[in-house]
Amino acid sequence: MTFDELVKIMPGIEQASQMAAAWWLAHQVRQLALDFTIASPICVEVGTYCGFTAAAMAHAGGLVVCVDTFDGRDEQTRQRVADLGGSSLERFLANGFALGSGRMIAVVGKSPEIAGLLPAGCAHLVFIDADHQKDAVAADLAAWGARVKPGGGLCGHDCRQDGVRDAVNAYVGRHGWPLVTDGPDSTWWMRRPA
Repeated sequence: MTFDELVKIMPGIEQASQMAAAWWLAHQVRQLALDFTIASPICVEVGTYCGFTAAAMAHAGGLVVCVDTFDGRDEQTRQRVADLGGSSLERFLANGFALGSGRMIAVVGKSPEIAGLLPAGCAHLVFIDADHQKDAVAADLAAWGARVKPGGGLCGHDCRQDGVRDAVNAYVGRHGWPLVTDGPDSTWWMRRPA
């Protein structure tokens, strides 16, 4: 199944800009595979909602761990999750099966707690798109930044929102990782120095 065919059967895509961001992220996964000379980079998506971004990473060859409470506890997704019956997990699972690659796994829980269960340097790429409040983004960055392998990518969505932008800039100020904020659909990207 091509990515375009996948998009047609996957509910949850709200704008063309989300498609552009997904293609951009898939390119980053393929580039990391080349950089690390591996077939399947280990990716983490924090705040997966219905799994569209995870599907893009999986389609590009990534093995994707999707961390979410799936209950819409943040303001941005609360109503959308309510419209799904109070949990986006069922939609995520359906979308994951539609992909058909077996490359996505859901881990239900709070992001910093899940990160604490994993060893440092375990992921080639971490994509953060969960709660967009500054304190929540800062907690996700603190928890997941250490999980990124040297040379790997830490990136996310909605860098034009105040909470996200402020937390990302503070993280860059503390760690000195080079930051790129010109990805499509307000995505941001930084690479952990090798």
